[in-house]
Amino acid sequence: MIATNEDSPNQMHATVTKITTDHGITDVEEQPSSSSAIVDTLQANAIATAAEEAGQFSQGAIAVVELWVFCPQKNRLVLERGGCWTCPSLGSVTDVNNDVSVSVPPGVDLVGNLWSTSKNPNSTSTTTKRRGSQTNKLQWTSLEGLMQDPDTAKGDRMAQLRELGMDRAAGVPFSVDGHSGMVVYLSREKPSSNKTVSVLDHEHHDTYLHRAGTLLGHTVALTKAKKRLIETSIHVKHAVEHSWEDRHCDCGCLTAVTKKLMIVARKARGGGMAIPPPMTTQQALWTWLGTFLTLLVLSGINHALVTTTDHSLLIGPFGALMTLQYGLTAAPASQPRNAVLGQIVSGAIALVFTYLPIPQWLQQALGPAFSVTAMCRLGIPHPPAGAHAVLYAAGNDKWQLYGIVVMCTVVSCLMATVINNFSEKRQYPTYWGPLIDRLAQNIRKFMGWNGKMA
Repeated sequence: MIATNEDSPNQMHATVTKITTDHGITDVEEQPSSSSAIVDTLQANAIATAAEEAGQFSQGAIAVVELWVFCPQKNRLVLERGGCWTCPSLGSVTDVNNDVSVSVPPGVDLVGNLWSTSKNPNSTSTTTKRRGSQTNKLQWTSLEGLMQDPDTAKGDRMAQLRELGMDRAAGVPFSVDGHSGMVVYLSREKPSSNKTVSVLDHEHHDTYLHRAGTLLGHTVALTKAKKRLIETSIHVKHAVEHSWEDRHCDCGCLTAVTKKLMIVARKARGGGMAIPPPMTTQQALWTWLGTFLTLLVLSGINHALVTTTDHSLLIGPFGALMTLQYGLTAAPASQPRNAVLGQIVSGAIALVFTYLPIPQWLQQALGPAFSVTAMCRLGIPHPPAGAHAVLYAAGNDKWQLYGIVVMCTVVSCLMATVINNFSEKRQYPTYWGPLIDRLAQNIRKFMGWNGKMA
């Protein structure tokens, strides 16, 4: 808790502040007569209290609660001071997790990935119940899966959390009065099976975590406003801080553009992540074998088409497919679901635009733009499908070529499934999708396997 000599901010000179370690913050000794330090401590204490309540009432399912605030000037997510609560069983981990200097760019490490894939905070921060059902269910992400995903930009923090036994993580984004960020919940519970039901899967627990995340977001906005109010009342000459904006109010648009360009330049310097290690020689030879065999079959199909029909297989983009299936085996864009559905959706959209009475140079830009956007929106991005979309818009072949490309994509996926899985170091695919999984389950039931191979 915080103790002050007087309630008035004008008398806040020699204040002794102490924040209990239960809130996830270390003790603070006597502070100097700095109003900024006092206000920061007040803010940290309020946030620590909200984070502590969010974790303590989670029925033991949540091990760590983290509050990250997005800083648009730096384009980074910053771990808010006091915004990290850890369960008592983790012991001294509290001091490590409460490092106020921790920050990551979007798309990097655990919180960066959760932030980049999160939905609109206005729709995710609240939940509604209708006749016993709940919307906006928390999406729990496996830390082990992120660690093994070659497309995930990893950081030291993700590895440290995994070593502490954290198994799953979920994020609740918020946006309140211009302050945006994300509350990250970490749990050591394993996903529920047919025989066990996790507390995390209960709808009331899910609703509570959403509400707690929303409360933390409002706490951030409230403490920021309180800080501005106190600092304004303490500093009599606060108008000097805003004099520059007052004198340059007529060029506000130029100032906004300048700030945006500075952010772009800062982001262009990179996220500071280490370059991923190269593939081992054994795995590189395995990649060569899979690429050679698959392209050998596709080249044979192309030769048969050229000699017997007027069509030919646009084999160029399949080189990109080989890179995905044998070089980035675990990447989402490499999976059969993305490959086949991406080709179907992207090709159909690009071909529809060839019927519009517009110049071909415009078709080559407009059709693929809609194709790539549709794939990303549906969650099936596939780079070779985007390349084929450009070729569809430029060539004379229509739906016949489209069907051939989809068929050859299926062939390459089947070959990649067989060739990759002969290696002990590879797993392909990492998922098929709900339709294939349901079909496989029905086949097992029909054969009487009951989910177990004889």
